[in-house]
Amino acid sequence: MKRTFTLFILFLFVCSASYAQISFDKTYGTLADEEGNAVYQTWDGGYIMGDSKHLVKTSDSGIVEWSKPIPVSYVNITSDSGYIITHNNGDIDFTRVDQLGNIIWTTTYSLGLWAREAHSIEETSDGGYIVGGRFQDFS
Repeated sequence: MKRTFTLFILFLFVCSASYAQISFDKTYGTLADEEGNAVYQTWDGGYIMGDSKHLVKTSDSGIVEWSKPIPVSYVNITSDSGYIITHNNGDIDFTRVDQLGNIIWTTTYSLGLWAREAHSIEETSDGGYIVGGRFQDFS
């Protein structure tokens, strides 16, 4: 009986997964040395995504609304519907942009000897940011 129930539950998951629909299927950027790194659904139902060379904002149907030459390792939404971006290039670059991708500020973290990497960033309740990543220093 327990095995039958388990198989029934598994069957329900398989059946429900088969009804998933693709909203859109698109390729962004060029084929020359670009690597997609981050995607996040935005406040308006669209998407903000980044690759090794660009920050791209799309509509909910995947139509590009704007693209900026800002390299991205990770991107997240801020409380004012702008975006906070990290980029790992030996140092960690932090870039804050508005809803249209215009740069508000940028700063670089370069302390330590090596392995400075930001893998995620979140806005905190006091308006600052908390970063998860990797840092190694032998000093």
